Amino acid sequence: MPGTRINYAVMAGSNNTYYLHHDERDQASVSGQIFIDYRDKPNFTARNTFLYGHNMYNGSMFAGLNDFLKQEFLNRHRHVYIYTPKKRYVGTVFAVQTNSGPSIAHTLRFSSAQKFANYLSYLKSRSKVKTNVKLKSIKKMATLWTCANDSTTGDAGQTVPVEKSRTFVSVALK
Repeated sequence: MPGTRINYAVMAGSNNTYYLHHDERDQASVSGQIFIDYRDKPNFTARNTFLYGHNMYNGSMFAGLNDFLKQEFLNRHRHVYIYTPKKRYVGTVFAVQTNSGPSIAHTLRFSSAQKFANYLSYLKSRSKVKTNVKLKSIKKMATLWTCANDSTTGDAGQTVPVEKSRTFVSVALK
């Protein structure tokens, strides 16, 4: 991700806990590794593919995602590049929010195109930054998730303490 230190292999496991504490060589690691939600396919065919990573104090892993909460930073670094063995995706950040982990933002599946469109509208409405990405142009996306640096407000208006607050960077994929 240009403008950040984020340039890592993305791992896929059988659960969402293994790569929290293991690196790409399967060695125990406090930094863990960036990984795809175990319910998603690593070829990014889902409408919304989730990638998770730690917000490390030394600025590694997904710590740089919190920079996208600043409009000036986003204006200079809108694009995300994801490489799979068969395809290169060019992504454009279209929304960034902080919320609780179990929020509407953490939706992986949609039963209809209308529910996906509603989800995109929700993301845009909660975004702390503004973009000119047209929601109707988004057919699939990736959500990059890490721990937030501050407390936030959840979907129901409740205060979410920093230890339960997450940063969601929403990326339209092409």
